[in-house]
Amino acid sequence: MRTIENLRNLLVTQSYRQLPDLSKDIILKSIKAIRYNASCLFSVALIQLKRILESINNSQVLAKE
Repeated sequence: MRTIENLRNLLVTQSYRQLPDLSKDIILKSIKAIRYNASCLFSVALIQLKRILESINNSQVLAKE
């Protein structure tokens, strides 16, 4: 997430305004890619957590039987 902060800070600096359009486009696409990857990783983590909780729940049900 620090990378996103660094890229955002770059967007508001004077040096960003002086960059060629291609460089600006690359920076913006990099921010989008990082956000997308973070979102995907979070989704995977949630799926894994759900599986773990289901496994624990199933173990508790079996233990009661």
